[in-house]
Amino acid sequence: MWPQLPRVLAILIASVALAACGGGSDSGDRMAPPSSLSYTSPVQATAEEALVPLMPTVTGSVASYSVSPALPAGLTISPVTGVISGTPTTASAATTFTITASNSAGSTSFVWQLTVLPPPPVTANAGTSQSVSAGSFVTLDGSASRTRVGGSLAYKWELTSMPSGSAAAFASPSSVKPIFLADLHGTYTASLTVSDGAYRSTASNVSVTVTAPVPRVPPPTAADTVPISQCQAITKPGNYLLTRDLSVPDGAYECITIHDTTNAVLDCGNHMLSGGIPDGQFRIRALSIRNVQGFSVIKCRLHIEWIQVVDSANGRFTDNTFTNVERDVHQAHLVFLRGQDMLVAYNTFVGVTVSQNFGDSMTVTNNRFALEPGVTYLTWFVDSHFATRTRIVANAMDGGWHGPQGSRYGADNGVLLGDATDALVQNNTIANVFGAAIEWTGTLRSSTVAANYIVNAGDGGFGAWYWNSSVGSRFQQNIVDDAPLMFNFYRIYGLRAAGHECSPCEPPGTWPADTAVMFRDNVFDGNVLRNVMPGAVAAGWLPVFNQLGYLGSVSGYIGERVPTAEEFEFVNNTFRNNVFDMTLDAPLFGYNPVVPGMIVDGGFNVCRQPATPDYPLKCTL
Repeated sequence: MWPQLPRVLAILIASVALAACGGGSDSGDRMAPPSSLSYTSPVQATAEEALVPLMPTVTGSVASYSVSPALPAGLTISPVTGVISGTPTTASAATTFTITASNSAGSTSFVWQLTVLPPPPVTANAGTSQSVSAGSFVTLDGSASRTRVGGSLAYKWELTSMPSGSAAAFASPSSVKPIFLADLHGTYTASLTVSDGAYRSTASNVSVTVTAPVPRVPPPTAADTVPISQCQAITKPGNYLLTRDLSVPDGAYECITIHDTTNAVLDCGNHMLSGGIPDGQFRIRALSIRNVQGFSVIKCRLHIEWIQVVDSANGRFTDNTFTNVERDVHQAHLVFLRGQDMLVAYNTFVGVTVSQNFGDSMTVTNNRFALEPGVTYLTWFVDSHFATRTRIVANAMDGGWHGPQGSRYGADNGVLLGDATDALVQNNTIANVFGAAIEWTGTLRSSTVAANYIVNAGDGGFGAWYWNSSVGSRFQQNIVDDAPLMFNFYRIYGLRAAGHECSPCEPPGTWPADTAVMFRDNVFDGNVLRNVMPGAVAAGWLPVFNQLGYLGSVSGYIGERVPTAEEFEFVNNTFRNNVFDMTLDAPLFGYNPVVPGMIVDGGFNVCRQPATPDYPLKCTL
């Protein structure tokens, strides 16, 4: 180094440079070994249950952790963090382990003691936490609970905490998948214990966070508002504001018509539009909408016999009140024909129904339906025929029927679906109907009926008989209260020809022909029947073993025929987690012999076991 300098001077310069870089032997930064290692000890774990991770406390820097002897199978120690975690697989007596924390300068050790207890005979598992919006039905899941000694489990659920003022309660507290209505926003805590008859588990808890409903945002108001003070046609886009009550003039058949335009908003400002009683074959319409792409009808009081929306799309009826101009003479209707993307929301219907025919993507939600005082009969509140993607969600319906059974006073059905595909009927409250609360005709395909609350239904919760078939549909987590049975499905009439939706009539229709009588690939999961009507016998009626009770009849449809024996398709209908009223016989599926594969036992159905040895469901108590 530096050969041109004298040797002594070179050594002096090198020593100064080394000291400046911190490399001197007396720098004072030498690494110290770790110290004061500690864990929670002693610890009791349970085999087959996850250990709450144990964190070490230690002073100084640690390069690695190790343990001796090896931890029980299923437990590990992180060589980097020292965290002990995992699920021990087998029980073990109290054992002492030495845990060592090390770095390049040295190490420190801690003597840790662990006992692994045997797994309990029964273990409750209340499932995972959930988050839903207020007004929703909540389904909990205890199916991960276990017994080590075999046999079935009995379940006991309790709501141990809920928001102040909540009236929530389990509809099926002994079900593996119980249901409750989250009526208020806040936090709900549920506790589950299980028993196998000899042993009872400790409680397992789960929380449900319920958020407040999202407030509705009113539609924007256009800057160029056009006042309306008389009956007229609307044929241009814009925002139209009704300035006074209007009714159909004498000699006329319509008041406000919206047709052949786009993006029209009719805001009644809470004024009334009145129609009239039909004049012979002509309907007197307060409002008519034809061939409109984008419209809204808001804040109207519609006193009507009939409103028809034809060949239109992207339409909205919100915050309106509908009443029946004829009262007890005839029911009134809001009818959609060949509609696309329709919304009917936050309206009040009194003696008025909503009907859809040949439409796609219609939503009826958050409406209130009631029978007008003095009205003696109503067919349904909402119906949808030959349509796809109908959504009937979170409506309240009161049909005004209060018995006795067999009387036809009030509303027949809450919801009626006819040849529906991909329909959703969910979170509705349907009360006081003399028929089935939710009914369908024709074929129900790939549809879901879920989390509805049904109370006081004279023919049961769900029903179907006219041309009845169902394929790939789900009935789940519905509560049926005060009815003679949960479901009532059988078959009336034969196989219809193509175009049966318009038979006899001209021009002929286009709906495809029926190819078979089908009841296949359906699922009934977590439904509850309770507080049955006097005189009820069985919790349900579904005669799949004798061809849905079909007796060979046909209707007046042109071309309809009696199906052959090979044209009945009954297979793979799964029943699981349902709670049937124990005062009744289990659901009836027909009579001997039992045909394999028609009814699939998914387990955990609570029912009174019938006497027949080949009954397809294994009932639990």
